[in-house]
Amino acid sequence: NVFALGYGKDSNGDGIYIAAANDGNKELARSGTDVTSTANWTTINISTTGGTAVIVDVLWAAHSSGATAGVWMAVGTGAHSRVYRSTDGGVNWSAVAVPNGDTGEYIPQIASNGSGTWAFVHDDGFYLSTDDGASFTKSTPFTMVRGNGIAYNASNNTWIVSYTHSGVLNARSCSGTDFTTWSAETQLTGTDGDVAGPDSSFGRRVKVVAYDGKVMFVSATDTAQKSRV
Repeated sequence: NVFALGYGKDSNGDGIYIAAANDGNKELARSGTDVTSTANWTTINISTTGGTAVIVDVLWAAHSSGATAGVWMAVGTGAHSRVYRSTDGGVNWSAVAVPNGDTGEYIPQIASNGSGTWAFVHDDGFYLSTDDGASFTKSTPFTMVRGNGIAYNASNNTWIVSYTHSGVLNARSCSGTDFTTWSAETQLTGTDGDVAGPDSSFGRRVKVVAYDGKVMFVSATDTAQKSRV
C-alpha cells in the first residue's frame, strides 16, 4: 500500500519523487530523474536500526543554508522512530528523536515553511524544529487529545493544524513567527472524526492542505471541508 508521494530534489538539484509505503523492508521508493523508467526506481529500508516502520507522509523542502539537496522528511510510526530525515537527496536516512511522544500513535503529516522550520502535531502536543528537521521540541499551547494534520500557508505566513478534542475534530491556526498564540478552536463538521464509532480510526486522520490563503481538510472518510484562514 502506497500512502504518500513527495516531489523534491536529489543531491544535484534535479527533480525526483519519493513514495512512502506500508512495507517493513522497503518503506520508501525513490525515483531517478526519469520518473517514467521503472529501472530508475530504488527501494529504501529506513528502519534497519530498530524494527519496522510504516511511513504515511513524505515531504521535501529547501534547506536554510541553501544546500542543493534540501531536506527530505518522512513520518509515520515504527518501533525505533516515527520521524526520518535525509539531506543527500533521499539516498540515506537517519531517525530523528521525538520528545515525550506517545509511541503507540502515528504522526500523520509533517509540514515546512520552506526556509528551515518544520512542524507536526502528534499525541497531545505541537512539535517544532528550527534547525531544518534535525531536532524537535514539544509544546502544548492548547488542549488536544490527538494531533492529526498540519500545513503551512506561505501566502499569509500561517500554520494550520487539525486535531481531536472533546470527541470531534477541530482546527486552529497561528502566525508563522508566534507558535504560542493560536486562534480559537473551530470544529470541523462533516468529517466523521469522532473518537468513538465505526470510522474512528480513519476519520481522525485528517490531512491539511493550504495554498493562497485557502485551506482544505481531507479525512479518510468520504467528506472534506474547506475554509479560509
